[in-house]
Amino acid sequence: MKTRFLLLALTLLFAPFAHAQDDADPPVQTQKPPEKLAPAVRDAFNLLMTSIQDDDYTGFLVGVDDNFKAALTKKMFDTVVAQMAPRQKNGYEAIYLEQLKRGAYTVHLWKLAFQDGGDDILAEMSLKDGKIGGFFLR
Repeated sequence: MKTRFLLLALTLLFAPFAHAQDDADPPVQTQKPPEKLAPAVRDAFNLLMTSIQDDDYTGFLVGVDDNFKAALTKKMFDTVVAQMAPRQKNGYEAIYLEQLKRGAYTVHLWKLAFQDGGDDILAEMSLKDGKIGGFFLR
């Protein structure tokens, strides 16, 4: 009997607060679903990732701008391949997160989650005028 009384008392005590939020502004969304990804953006990202997995330096450079092409040496590419390709071949999921505006570039972000259970990687691909101006794996 004491338990029922206590439960009733708590219900009556907190009942006014249960509906207090109904009159308040709705909560701010902190996460929104990604906007529809343009096929050209998806294709550019897939080309980069496939080129890394297949150790295809020439293929990697197909859609990049002249500045990025000049800055990315074969040795740098080989370092990325050595770290990434084995994990990619073991299986991974690329999850599109968002796009950001940085000056004249649109930066697209992906989360790379690997089947090996290791750390996820944040991939950033910068586009300007349909060309890839940067690709970073963090």
